[in-house]
Amino acid sequence: MLGKQPSYMERAVFYDHLTQDSVDKIAEMAEKNGMQLLKSINQQSLELQNSDKKDTHNNRRYRFGIYFFSDAEEQAVNQKL
Repeated sequence: MLGKQPSYMERAVFYDHLTQDSVDKIAEMAEKNGMQLLKSINQQSLELQNSDKKDTHNNRRYRFGIYFFSDAEEQAVNQKL
């Protein structure tokens, strides 16, 4: 890529060996904090979009999102079969 910044960013955390109650607590935290972050980014983006309307170089776009996924560990599922 020779000095070019990538057009994407991915950051994630992964944990296992948790109870359903623990996962539920993290999911609630992710939803609350994720929504606050989305609202903040949305507000900033709207302001910047309005100020960029007349700029002839306004040909960029982005997508930003929050996700949360959980399920039973494969080993635990296989042991129950």
